[in-house]
Amino acid sequence: MYGYHYVPRSPAQTAIFTVEGAGSIAVQPDTVRIVVGAITEGKDLTDIQQQNASIMNAILAGLRQLGIPESNIQTNDYRIEPQYDYSTSSGILKGYRVTHTLLITIQNVDQTGMIIDNAVKNGANYIGNITFTLSSPSAVYNQALAVAVKDAYTKAQTLARASGFSNDPVIVEITEQTELPIRPMVLAATKEYTPTPIQAGQITITAKIIVKFTINQ
Repeated sequence: MYGYHYVPRSPAQTAIFTVEGAGSIAVQPDTVRIVVGAITEGKDLTDIQQQNASIMNAILAGLRQLGIPESNIQTNDYRIEPQYDYSTSSGILKGYRVTHTLLITIQNVDQTGMIIDNAVKNGANYIGNITFTLSSPSAVYNQALAVAVKDAYTKAQTLARASGFSNDPVIVEITEQTELPIRPMVLAATKEYTPTPIQAGQITITAKIIVKFTINQ
């Protein structure tokens, strides 16, 4: 996005440049959020609730053994849903489904695969919403903003020189146009697991700005 127009001012001339600046910083994520849990189904609600509770207690015990603090574990979802057989027009209640999931937050992304394997070993049959992110994204975003300002200034200088101005442009207004990103990855779990390789990759933080410059001849 470029904009340019002259504002006549005797005896010199003033030009106003409006340009878009962009800056990107790629970093390793330092935080991961994982949803793990158990889904149990059956005809007797009390029975499947107890089955579910037993699995969840085993999952929690396994997480404690890995050194995950209680403060990093919270209930993400708990639901009891009736299941119907719709082979007939009226629908017949055939049982219930109990879903109980936990949200685990850790600052060591290298533990992701170990946590998944440990949860599945202890009975988890649901793994999902694995989200890699940053504990302090604003610090990286500020670096990207600095790059974006330099990018906008370089463009403004190019426009100024191409238009015959010898002085340097001066910033008069900056408008941000960016939201911080989140990088999600969703997996489906089964009870058959080999050691799970989870690649965190990189998170790219991008800042975009609109900058208005003025310059005198």
